[in-house]
Amino acid sequence: MKDGNCGYLAVACLMSLPENDWRKCRNVLLMKLNEHLDLYKNVSSEKGGAEQLHHRLTYFDDFSAPKYTWMTMPNMGHLIASTYNVMLVFLSQRQYLTFLLLLSRSLAKQPKVNAIGFVNGNHFIRCIYEATVAYATGSQQLVQILAR
Repeated sequence: MKDGNCGYLAVACLMSLPENDWRKCRNVLLMKLNEHLDLYKNVSSEKGGAEQLHHRLTYFDDFSAPKYTWMTMPNMGHLIASTYNVMLVFLSQRQYLTFLLLLSRSLAKQPKVNAIGFVNGNHFIRCIYEATVAYATGSQQLVQILAR
């Protein structure tokens, strides 16, 4: 469906939500952004980045979303990862990025790895990502791994 909500639809599918829950996805991301706005202001690579994210997320109409409300990467990646407690892999022809959690309820469990792709310069898709991911949850463990 060409309605400009494909990025949020892809995230909803990754989180095992029904496809038509892209509004819920936008709303949950918006609430997390508002809850930690100062953090995202500091993390954003562009001036006014957190405000731009806020503006992109506030579209809930049934009509096709205007381009200024479409999901963009990389500026949405950390928000998605932290909101849904996942490691997010982003794949496109131009770049491959991995977004780690900025906020986490718990690092006791290894977060799930999810992937989304950006194709044809205008469309997000859910990717099936199968991999074994090992990572250290504590700084001492990380130092030991790097020392090897």
